[in-house]
Amino acid sequence: MNDFYDLKYFFSFFIRKIKIYIVIILLVILGVVGTRAVSLFPQYLEGRNQEQKAETKSSQTDNEPVYKYVTLLLRIEPKYENVESTQDQADVTQYIVSSYVANMYNDSVVQSLTDEYLAAEEKINLDKRNDLYSYGYILDKERTYPYTQYDFMKQLIVETVQPGNYIKIGFSSFSRDSAEVIAERYEQLLTIKIKEQLGEFQCEVKDKSINYVLPIASAGASPNRNANNNVTVTSETAISLGTMVKQLIKGAVWGGMLGFIVGLLLLAAWYFTTNKIQSVSDVEALNANLIGTYISKKKWLYTFLIKWAHAVEGGPRVFESRKDIAKVTQALLESEGNNRYVLISGSGNKAELEEFVSGLGKEYKGLIKASDFILSSVDTILEAKKADCVILIEKMGKAAKKEIEAEIKMFESYDTSVLGVVISE
Repeated sequence: MNDFYDLKYFFSFFIRKIKIYIVIILLVILGVVGTRAVSLFPQYLEGRNQEQKAETKSSQTDNEPVYKYVTLLLRIEPKYENVESTQDQADVTQYIVSSYVANMYNDSVVQSLTDEYLAAEEKINLDKRNDLYSYGYILDKERTYPYTQYDFMKQLIVETVQPGNYIKIGFSSFSRDSAEVIAERYEQLLTIKIKEQLGEFQCEVKDKSINYVLPIASAGASPNRNANNNVTVTSETAISLGTMVKQLIKGAVWGGMLGFIVGLLLLAAWYFTTNKIQSVSDVEALNANLIGTYISKKKWLYTFLIKWAHAVEGGPRVFESRKDIAKVTQALLESEGNNRYVLISGSGNKAELEEFVSGLGKEYKGLIKASDFILSSVDTILEAKKADCVILIEKMGKAAKKEIEAEIKMFESYDTSVLGVVISE
């Protein structure tokens, strides 16, 4: 809490904990994406089930004279340039929607469709004439009526829906496949024509529905089959695989943003509540001589992050190995005298302390010995009473500030001078 107003120490702490920060972000992303997946997957399965039902329904009705109404729900999103009020924006949207209705039988659009699909649709229609007659929908003389462009045009569908920025565009046919292809082509041609007339705007197909509708019986005919006149096989709650993937990607983006904030809050709470040493300033605040810091791990990325953290703090130079800082420590010992009993102690593990002793070299004429943490070992207390001086080796992020302070006071109570503290990163 002493460094609340000095952000450089928090930033250096943040650099040291960057891996944890990344893990927090990834966990939040996984949580958000997983939550979305749990809610969206049933809708995706529902869509799959409905597609299978539609395919089953199609296979059952392909041999029956039933119209397949395929409609695309189109959402209109104009570019409201120089349009300020909400009412004016609504008027622009409504004008575009009305233009779709007005151009329903546009000559160039209809001509393009008939050139591409009239022959195929004529064959499908004529093939169904006998079925229409056998089911009692048309009279005997109607079986030989020609199929014309006018009949084709009557199968085109343009309907306005609420809210006002939606419109349905489609086609009805005895063949589901033909209805789907022509509906999609019809929507493309109409949209191109409207943009030529009004300028660029955004539109997106939000849904596709397939309805099965019985034909209208001719006057005098007696249909002999009863069926639901409007069987819908789609649902607003059903979604496609592509839609689910898009929603999961959006969830990952939102999760990343949320994880960024959550990670910062957690690291800030950790920094301002921890009792461990997290920067060189924590050691300097104990009025202890900081000999230096060294990097105990040999990984290049870890080395880069620690050097970056020290550069932000503006503390003493960080050494890349235990051997390098041991040379500096040895020079300090020689300046104090070459025939002294030196104790290497600290809250770190004994093996690390012994490695540090071995790195001091054999040139020093006095006795150098590694010991356990003085607050946890009776033997270390006895050694402390014999030793002339002590060097403390403390682990960054592991050693508690109060323990180091108590450690220093205890050595001083035995008249064992503390030459300095070495921090292990």
